[in-house]
Order: sequence, then C-alpha cells, then structure tokens
Amino acid sequence: HSRFTLEVYQTHARIALEADDIEDFRVCLGQIDTLQAETGMKQCIEEFAAYRILLHLLAQNDGTAIQRTFGQMPPELRRSKPVRHAFNVWRSIVEGNYFEFFKLYDAAPNMSAYLMDDLADRMRQHMLDVLLKSYRLKYPVARFLRIASLPGLQYGVPLLKARKFAIITTEQDDDDDDDDDEEAAQQRRMMIDVDKSRKTASIEADQGGSEAA
Repeated sequence: HSRFTLEVYQTHARIALEADDIEDFRVCLGQIDTLQAETGMKQCIEEFAAYRILLHLLAQNDGTAIQRTFGQMPPELRRSKPVRHAFNVWRSIVEGNYFEFFKLYDAAPNMSAYLMDDLADRMRQHMLDVLLKSYRLKYPVARFLRIASLPGLQYGVPLLKARKFAIITTEQDDDDDDDDDEEAAQQRRMMIDVDKSRKTASIEADQGGSEAA
C-alpha cells in the first residue's frame, strides 16, 4: 500500500512539472519526502532529491539551504548522477557561468529541465548583461542562440528586442548559404551590434536616473 501511494505521488509530481504547476509539485514532493522517511523506501530517491535542490534554486537561490540539503544526504545519494547534476547547476549559477549552466540544461536528467526553465531565462538575461559589459563591436546571433539553448530566431529575437539590443543583418556570399536551410542562413547573417546596444542602455539608464531625481 505504501509503495503504491508513493508511486501515485511521484507520478502526480511529474505531471505537475509538465503542467508547470510548481505549487502542486511542491505539495507532492512534501508527501514523497514524508513517505520515504517513514517507510525507508528508496524508489526514485535520486530523481526527487535532485528536484528538491532545484526547487530551492527556484525559490530564492538559497545556498545555505542547498548546502544543508546536500550535506544531509548519504554519500551514495550525493554521488548519484541526478543529484550531482543539480548541485552543479547551483554552482554554475553562483559562479555566473552561463556556458556551464546551459550545458547542464541541455543534459538534464529525468525531468530536471522543467525546473530549470525559469532558471534558464534568468541566465539568458545574465548572459546579455555580460555581453553589454564585456564585448565590443558585434556578436553573432547564431552563437547567442546556440550558447543560450534557444532553438531558433523566433525564440531569441524577441528576447533581444525586449532588452533593446540592436540587431543588424550582414551580407554573406551566396555560396555560404548553399548548404543551409533558410533559418540557418538567416542566423548567419544576423549580428548583435553590442556597441550600439550598450549606448542605448547607457542613455536609458541616464534618463531613468534623471526621472528618479
């Protein structure tokens, strides 16, 4: 009976993740924790231990709570692939390492990617902040899409425009596009004008300061 109940809550939790119902997922996770603590059952314990770490990240990026949760786990659980993955996600966020974060995002085990979706949005914003501060001249849109794990221009361009990044289209030799589909060819021709975008951001910041004053 307890095993069946645990399976029901675990299945319901996965359905809640698919539906992006974090509150329902949180309730299910609490019931799963209680059942596993009371019965000692370890069914899918690595999967849901990883979710617990990612849930902390979603809530408030509480490093103390994550380290405490990680430290209280048995060594074999800490070494499991899902838990190590979740811990590395936290570390990549703390370090601001968007390269590593998106590698982990693309390789997320089980259903961890569902919990990482909102975190991915935050890291894309961080990546754009880094572009403004650290890069000069132009940055390929195709590279941004690839690193930020965005499947196409229809996802990346609105994000760039929302941040008022200037996008320009360069001329390419026709031969360069022979082996590309239309989307790939278009990506290759598009560049982020980082210098112009930085100037726009600076002007808006000055205007915002003036209005606040």
